[in-house]
Amino acid sequence: MDLIGESTEARETWRRRVVSLAAAVAVAFVGLVGQLWYLQVLEGGKLQEMSEKNRIRIRPVAAPRGILFDRNGLALVDNRPAFTLSFIPREMDDRDTVLARLSVLLKIPMRELEEALERVPPDSFRPVRVRRGLTLEEVTKVEEGKLELPGVVVEVEPQRVYPTSTFAAHLLGYVREVSDEQMKQGRYRRGDMIGQSGLERMLDEHLRGRDGGERLGATRRFPHEGERDLRDRRRIKERA
Repeated sequence: MDLIGESTEARETWRRRVVSLAAAVAVAFVGLVGQLWYLQVLEGGKLQEMSEKNRIRIRPVAAPRGILFDRNGLALVDNRPAFTLSFIPREMDDRDTVLARLSVLLKIPMRELEEALERVPPDSFRPVRVRRGLTLEEVTKVEEGKLELPGVVVEVEPQRVYPTSTFAAHLLGYVREVSDEQMKQGRYRRGDMIGQSGLERMLDEHLRGRDGGERLGATRRFPHEGERDLRDRRRIKERA
């Protein structure tokens, strides 16, 4: 009888352990399913939006400034495309090396490049204008060394031209990059070109327009899809 009792007790103990283990597994499974449901259903939209923001970056593109005409339809103030050297701080891994290479390449003082970066946070995606009016030769040098200059881009921006520069120059006025003092008004962003005098200043709100943006796909290895294309083209050229 003692053996039978001990055997029954052992089986009962084993059964309780199995039931407890099964209950623990069931609770864990229900918790896992609940967490998956929470992430997929309740937080799915938010997580997808965050993922898209990490994958897709918006690079600001300046709007072309409005043209001023006289009563005969002739342009008094017009725009022409110009090349601008800019930095994207977030994509510059080794800043000192990149700045040193760029300084030698374009013969720009190192201090000028450092001051341009100091104006914005180091994790900013917004381009920082360094020098406007690059020549085609300078643009070619930057594009050829693009793989060794991460975070350095050449943008095409509208530049103001005055066909009748000798006529009513004081009336038309001029544009210039927003100053630190004007930045304090909270109406402008660093790098904005605004009217400083004359009609350019008086009609600034109407002439500036609204800036747009360029959608860029980013990966960990290739911050810009354009860099991948450039590297692929160079490999094909080397093989040929």
